[in-house]
Amino acid sequence: MTFRLGAGLLTICLIATVANADETIIGKVIEKTYAVKGGTAYDLYVSIGENGPRGAIANTDYSLTWKRLFDEEGGDCRLVSAKPIFTTTYLLPKATGNLKPPLDRLWQDFITGVREHEHQHGQMLQEMVKTTQERIANARVENDKTCAKVKRVVSDIIEQERQTYRSRSRDFHRAELAEGGNLHQLILTFVNGDRPPPPATTGTPFP
Repeated sequence: MTFRLGAGLLTICLIATVANADETIIGKVIEKTYAVKGGTAYDLYVSIGENGPRGAIANTDYSLTWKRLFDEEGGDCRLVSAKPIFTTTYLLPKATGNLKPPLDRLWQDFITGVREHEHQHGQMLQEMVKTTQERIANARVENDKTCAKVKRVVSDIIEQERQTYRSRSRDFHRAELAEGGNLHQLILTFVNGDRPPPPATTGTPFP
């Protein structure tokens, strides 16, 4: 997933530690925001559509490279170590101005739910990295003096796990946005939260 960067984005850098069977993986977590404005929940949601990443509310992006060490011995080649270097980047909307009640509470509940949704994508990324490292650990190919074969094996596994993550992420997002899904309900609750109730109908009086 990708996103475009615009003026006025706020960047917050954190350090996330992910436990691994062999070593600790250090991944950088970045949270960026883009500005939205409006005096009602509906106006804010329209502003999200106008300013968000490709028309979306929020986005989770990542970069991942592997620092790999191979060793050839007796004509065979094996992977000695593979250290992931990855960054997870969240892009979220940030309401500007002073939001008045009840919009302030509605927005806080909304953005909390959106952040939780994006963090689920981030969790899938961590699982992808961990599973990839477990699968490529101690990869070995016989009769591979140049290590070209084992490098190809490792690269294929990395790509397989990347595609698995993309599929999981798409399925999760689709389910969340489907009617009755968590994100679908979150949007409806937010947009309709400060709308005035319809006028009461009194019916036609008897003559």
